[in-house]
Amino acid sequence: MSTSSYPKATLIQSKGGNAKYFSFNSANLRKNIPVARQWSFAAEEVKENGKVLFIYDSDTYENNDLKIILSILGKNARTTRLSEASEVLQAYI
Repeated sequence: MSTSSYPKATLIQSKGGNAKYFSFNSANLRKNIPVARQWSFAAEEVKENGKVLFIYDSDTYENNDLKIILSILGKNARTTRLSEASEVLQAYI
């Protein structure tokens, strides 16, 4: 199994909450749908302790699998593109 089929992920923590950064470039997005479900569940579990933000970048913004992943992540947290992250981080977390 190739590691390039999964996203690179980085957790950013602050006083007001947590932000998780996903880099989906070159990732097989369909394989990441179960991963998104796990992260959404985790966000639901910790959202009482602070806000949760998922930041993503992708070379396939209009990909149907990415839309599914963002829909899953968006159930329990806010999602935003990397290009908009600095403004959202300041306002949201």
